[in-house]
Amino acid sequence: MNGMNGLIAKADDQKRRVYGIALVAGEVDLQSDIIDDSELEEAAVASLLAGIAARLDHGGTDMGRIIASFPMTAELAAAFGFILPEGRGQWLIGLEFTPAAWPSIRAAVAAGAGLSIGGSAVRTPV
Repeated sequence: MNGMNGLIAKADDQKRRVYGIALVAGEVDLQSDIIDDSELEEAAVASLLAGIAARLDHGGTDMGRIIASFPMTAELAAAFGFILPEGRGQWLIGLEFTPAAWPSIRAAVAAGAGLSIGGSAVRTPV
């Protein structure tokens, strides 16, 4: 995890759910990439439209589903009257896992694992 990228804010054992921040605009991620608010919003929307699944790792099998997704860009935050930490847009996400997968997910969360969108993009030199 790097900065707030991938932060798991809440895990619920009874519901087998985790909530957190999938991506933060303007923050360098683990691949040394940075996105802006418009790219964050488009990534969140494209992911939902593509039907992404929840997995323990990028190459793994589907272990759950996305139950909540909100690209909280600066523009949307202002419209709702919210204040973003450091003024950076954030992709807020909730995941629900199968009963069989939950022990592995819970162990990963306890070990400090974070969220990753497992996305791809075209790099543009800045």
